[in-house]
Amino acid sequence: MREADRAAPSNVLDRSKLRIVVSRASVIPGAPAVAIFVLHNPCDCDFELVSSAFEIKRTLIGARHSLPKAGWGYAVTDAVKHGTLLPAGSELWATFEADTRTTFHGTVPATAPSELEPHYYFSGRLLYRRFRGELIETSLCRRLRYPELECSIIERDDAVLNKEGDVVFSAA
Repeated sequence: MREADRAAPSNVLDRSKLRIVVSRASVIPGAPAVAIFVLHNPCDCDFELVSSAFEIKRTLIGARHSLPKAGWGYAVTDAVKHGTLLPAGSELWATFEADTRTTFHGTVPATAPSELEPHYYFSGRLLYRRFRGELIETSLCRRLRYPELECSIIERDDAVLNKEGDVVFSAA
């Protein structure tokens, strides 16, 4: 059988390409700090956002991290509204303020902490779907990089927390 004959038909959608990407994330320092991030839908299908949870954390480099969950800790669940549609090829800019109830009172300085002090992390979890009966997840945990104030450093132990288009549930 030829290789071309084994290829999937062109009308079959590759599930690995169903994803929303956090294309940019940064922090505006202050008390409280403000996180700005961009959701990008590179697919040629629309997505409906089901739920989201984002937060700014402060912890030592190398510490174990977890993704934010609604009702746990200081997750912000209204940065991206439930039911928001993200059309094919579009972007959505979102912001939120760091929770002031944290031990660092939501304050992020404009200068980098020393290597021995706690550092700042941006983490989030986004659940979305193309249609009912399916649930897809994008998640991230990234350290704030100074002086750019971009959330782009993925530590080795946090690599498993960074996913794009992970199918959580599918009725099909």
